[in-house]
Amino acid sequence: MNVTIELPDGWRPVDASPNGFPNDFLAVGPPGYRDYSPTVVLNHNDEVTGSLEEWIGETIDMMKKQIFKTLHVIDSATTTIAEHPALVYVSTFTVEALNVTQEQFALIDRPEGGPATGYVLTFTCASAEYPEYVDTFATMAHSFEIPGRPA
Repeated sequence: MNVTIELPDGWRPVDASPNGFPNDFLAVGPPGYRDYSPTVVLNHNDEVTGSLEEWIGETIDMMKKQIFKTLHVIDSATTTIAEHPALVYVSTFTVEALNVTQEQFALIDRPEGGPATGYVLTFTCASAEYPEYVDTFATMAHSFEIPGRPA
């Protein structure tokens, strides 16, 4: 998938599927607190049904049960990404005794006559550094363009 996300200085794309996790795009920033590098990951789902709220609610429930058992959603909001309504969720979880903050921007593209495709941009960083990355994450999220759609 040809992905457009503007990366700030010091960030670089890496193998999008480390450890067998299928991602459409993955980039890392410079190591920071306790050598934890911030990341941005893009995933898509070509089989989205229902509303954006329903889809993301199911996704968060799955993450809590299967991936990050310590995940806690601490805030949510709405925004616009790639001219589509989007939901933003901020959550925290623990990885190897490190508190991590995750900010997810989710949207659904429903082209006329075509299937609905959901996109989730997931940004993570050490929680101690989250205040430093809030604006960076928002800037990257708002630079996202839906693959194959005119900008």
